[in-house]
Amino acid sequence: MADLLDTIAELDLIDHVAPIQLAIRLLIPDGSRLLELAGVRALVGAFDAATLTHRWSHPDPRVDALQRDVASIVGVRVTGDRRAVFDEISVLAHDVFVSAFIDAMKTTLFVPIAFLAFTALTTLLIRRRKRPAAAQGEPVQEQKVAAAAG
Repeated sequence: MADLLDTIAELDLIDHVAPIQLAIRLLIPDGSRLLELAGVRALVGAFDAATLTHRWSHPDPRVDALQRDVASIVGVRVTGDRRAVFDEISVLAHDVFVSAFIDAMKTTLFVPIAFLAFTALTTLLIRRRKRPAAAQGEPVQEQKVAAAAG
């Protein structure tokens, strides 16, 4: 949703998109072709005769919470300034996106961080080893010249 909001802002469409449009949830009526998709069937529940739709939940509960929060903002401020409502929704959506991104990255960054720690430790251990030239107090270049002459 954060990308959608960014696009609306970049295209200068904020004043042309009613905030209620940002709160609408995908409606899946009985007989929808979407129900032919296994991925959709895994998300939907039973048909709700009161709403004439199949209720569904997103695999990430933060997305459902975001939709409820956006609907609450829009419901309270139906006649409010579109830009102010848009800004409030945008801040909320970006906070959810950042939270989800950080959570996703926690597990995927473990291997690169472990690798960097290992290489840093290895580098420190290599530097601590005494080199033959340093141990004798002679520069390395002078040793090479002496060995070639001798």
